[in-house]
Amino acid sequence: MARGSADNKPKIVRKFPSSENGPGVHCVTTTGQEYFITQCLERMRFTLWHKVEDGYEQISTAKSPLDLDDKIPWDK
Repeated sequence: MARGSADNKPKIVRKFPSSENGPGVHCVTTTGQEYFITQCLERMRFTLWHKVEDGYEQISTAKSPLDLDDKIPWDK
């Protein structure tokens, strides 16, 4: 099966990959949902993760953590 198949299942991991070796940010919405922004120093990339029951669901990656802020459903 080719990468990026049509399944579009969210990527869930039990712990963050070792490549995510930079400082990170723990974000909590007012309803208690937990999100993490991790950093890969080698590739200068930031990844947004949502904490789920089985681990962490990868939401998105970006070159700047500010680009990921809009993807967190902050409660108004």
